Amino acid sequence: MLSIGFDPGKTGGVAVLRDGAVILGLHDMPYRNKASRHGDYNLAQLLALLLPLSPHASLLTARALLADTQELLESATVTATAKYGECGMLQSDEFVDALTAHSNVMHEIANLPRDHEVMAFVERQQPMRGQGKSDGVKAAFGVGLGWGTLRAMCFALGIPVTDLTAARWQRRMQVYGLKLEGIAKKRYHIQTAQRMFPSAEIGTSDGRADALLIARCGWLEHNGSTGS
Repeated sequence: MLSIGFDPGKTGGVAVLRDGAVILGLHDMPYRNKASRHGDYNLAQLLALLLPLSPHASLLTARALLADTQELLESATVTATAKYGECGMLQSDEFVDALTAHSNVMHEIANLPRDHEVMAFVERQQPMRGQGKSDGVKAAFGVGLGWGTLRAMCFALGIPVTDLTAARWQRRMQVYGLKLEGIAKKRYHIQTAQRMFPSAEIGTSDGRADALLIARCGWLEHNGSTGS
């Protein structure tokens, strides 16, 4: 089974695990404009990350998908580029570059059984206390828009999505209720994920760490496994 973990937001991350243990992909959440208050995700990079994972792509080998991408884009995005290109949402060249960059993941997936299962797990987003004023409303709108974008893209690609509240996955991963705040809390999440996945390139990104923990939690819960 492939589990995709999403930690939404500007400092978030995306993780792809095989059987809850082997990292096939680990990335910062692709953003086009991190200065924006809205969920301004880089859709080209997100699509390049998720397309090879889609059950709809299982009819294609990784090599065929890479080889045919440019031709498909040239024929299928004649109008799409005109519609989205001007506002910088989806550029065919950017998509091809991003897809090619993830070719190693595509080849890994091509070797999996044709009936392999794929599921996405997203940290559920909700308004925070004190977001009643103008800035808070705008921030909440941006968070909700980004969360919805991730869910919509997965649904469009045929990838089932499960929401996990922060409390739910943090309890399962044993990083909840430790009375840690701010930087200390983020550092603890990074250390926990690094112990669990020693070879992971997490660095100082708590978004990558959380994405890994979310993907791991989702896999454990889906398979009815105990522990962390």
